Amino acid sequence: MSLNGIDRNQYAEKYMRCASFELILDSKVEGQSDMSWISEVESNGGTIFQFGLDGKLAGSTQQPLTYRTFEVSMPPTPGCSQEYPHQDSTMKVLDGSMNISGNTVKIEMKLWFDIMTASLSMNCAGQAINIPLDWNTHFWYLHPDLLDAGQQAYIIRDWKYTKGEVFAEAIYADRTQPIENGVVNSTSYFILRHAPQK
Repeated sequence: MSLNGIDRNQYAEKYMRCASFELILDSKVEGQSDMSWISEVESNGGTIFQFGLDGKLAGSTQQPLTYRTFEVSMPPTPGCSQEYPHQDSTMKVLDGSMNISGNTVKIEMKLWFDIMTASLSMNCAGQAINIPLDWNTHFWYLHPDLLDAGQQAYIIRDWKYTKGEVFAEAIYADRTQPIENGVVNSTSYFILRHAPQK
């Protein structure tokens, strides 16, 4: 963290211990078209990352990103079977910064999500039909404003600071866009949980 206006020597050790966090993601995507589906994914922390005295993230980290729920509802097609395969993935914390100036805190996190495959797979008299419904594609579609210029990372900077154990939250609620014959919407919670080191 950038210690603007703060005595570095006096507070360096304290801030290095305290500038440690876990990142939690809870996201739901729901679609309605010729079928309906729900994707709920979560990443429950467990990986500690730390900001250095220069305000920069001290190395990149990654942690599991898992489907809590993947449900598809589609009227049965005569002669066809249905399956709903899905596969978990990882959330990567690529970079970040923390700046403290007086009583003002500003945090920026740069994230990426490896692909989480999910689909409606049908077999109709030996003919395989696969309809992709992965969470990543719809999150990307609903959050273009979070992408960096190269579209290689999502930048999370809209934090509301609580300064308790849950240090900050960034909530992107009720985002909706049209899809063919319907709509898709999403609500996502990013939570920074304080994890001070002893």
